[in-house]
Amino acid sequence: MLTAYAGPLQSSALAGAGTAASGSAAATSPFMSLSQMLVNHGLNAAAGAKMEAYARANFADFADSSAAILQLAQERKATAVEDFYDDIPEGPQRKLAQWIIFAWYSGMAGAGKADAMFTYEHALTFQVTRDVVAIPSYGFTAPNAWEQLDNAPLLPIPQF
Repeated sequence: MLTAYAGPLQSSALAGAGTAASGSAAATSPFMSLSQMLVNHGLNAAAGAKMEAYARANFADFADSSAAILQLAQERKATAVEDFYDDIPEGPQRKLAQWIIFAWYSGMAGAGKADAMFTYEHALTFQVTRDVVAIPSYGFTAPNAWEQLDNAPLLPIPQF
């Protein structure tokens, strides 16, 4: 598990936004503060830790880009992504910002089958349908029905 980092990149205003989202110490990391500024929803700290670890390993300029985006948001006194997103310069910073937004909504690092998956349950696109879409499971009778011993009978099978 990643440890929380509360360094000089963090402002008290941005820290409050991240802490309100999940209430844990990990929510106060610069990555979670940046995520909260880019995606104005309740964010899961455990999923955020996985995303941050992936971003650090796959974006060579992660530290510089994330610090620059946070600084831009602070300079604009941003309270929502619309307050500063258009001012993020094209290149590594814009690419990182777009990836963070994509990762939170999809729960994945990319659209390919080989891309890392961070979360399904806490992906923001799942949140709007969670009352009608079951989380995929191998339980035969219900999602996550591992402890149920008797499966529903499959017979009679219709004959065509």
